[in-house]
Amino acid sequence: MTRSTLRLLYALAFGSLGATLPYLAVELEEAGLTTRSLGIVLLRT
Repeated sequence: MTRSTLRLLYALAFGSLGATLPYLAVELEEAGLTTRSLGIVLLRT
């Protein structure tokens, strides 16, 4: 793999995490998780 390909994959990986992680807490709370279990799940991600 070339260096530019690795840079692109790195950017895509962190971009997708940055786009989805802020909404993960909202989705898990709507699924019925308590605040304590929500904190445990988010600390392990």
